[in-house]
Amino acid sequence: MEFNANGKITFTDCLRTILYQSHGKAESETYAFYQHHCSFMFRAKANLFNFNPHYYKLHSAILNFECIYHNHLDIDVFDIVHKKAGDEVTILSRDQFLDWSRECYEHDGQWVNALSEPIGTAYVSLNFLEYLDDDSQYSLFNKSFVPNPFANRFALIHQLMKRKGYNFSAETTVKEFYRDIIKDLYPELSAHDRNLLWKFFRTHALLLTH
Repeated sequence: MEFNANGKITFTDCLRTILYQSHGKAESETYAFYQHHCSFMFRAKANLFNFNPHYYKLHSAILNFECIYHNHLDIDVFDIVHKKAGDEVTILSRDQFLDWSRECYEHDGQWVNALSEPIGTAYVSLNFLEYLDDDSQYSLFNKSFVPNPFANRFALIHQLMKRKGYNFSAETTVKEFYRDIIKDLYPELSAHDRNLLWKFFRTHALLLTH
């Protein structure tokens, strides 16, 4: 695994995807409510928000996130501090995330580190999306909405694969996958990102055949 933000999705993107799967385009309104009230809404009762439906939707989404994360031990949460010299990545244990999760939820997916350090951002390993897709009646990759531009590549490529009925086998090479699928959408994509996409869909294909 590369110790940078590549191949990972932010916690807030996970949260917004969960909201979108449950509430469609109304997700943006609920997420706006979260951004305005996250600093205290997880400490306050619903009556302080006049029993606003967004309050319950957000608590439900957080529980959904935690349920998937804690029931699939191969999902990792990272604290990533972006620095000019390179990202500093810390993989959190379940206990560490439990200790830090309230701060993450109350700071829009970020952690405040020491005064001499930039603020850290919570990232989640991309396999979270696979489990979210499996556990939902909706398909993540059939939705046009994925807020993170990097993650959106996976959604669009998956859509194209489904439209073409593309068979990604264990023998499919990076070169073949680029020629058959990626090139149609991202002809200028770097070799590194082509390889990353190939690895993701190869893993996904292997999981489906076992």
